Amino acid sequence: MAKQSTNGEFSQAIRQAIAELGETLNELSRRSGVAVPQLSRFVKGERNLSLPSAEKLCRVLGLSLAKTKPTKK
Repeated sequence: MAKQSTNGEFSQAIRQAIAELGETLNELSRRSGVAVPQLSRFVKGERNLSLPSAEKLCRVLGLSLAKTKPTKK
């Protein structure tokens, strides 16, 4: 269950950064290399991003992905 929560928080952080950027999805697509339809469905909450797409977006948005040690139950 924590995995979904983390994924939800991560997705929300990217959505918020997209909104704050103030660019059109076309411009964001051009700069990131992620297709407009994929961006649109992600922003609407209809789909998640693949890791490669998330990495591309994070570079453009000034966010970073970091691998952390798993927590023990």
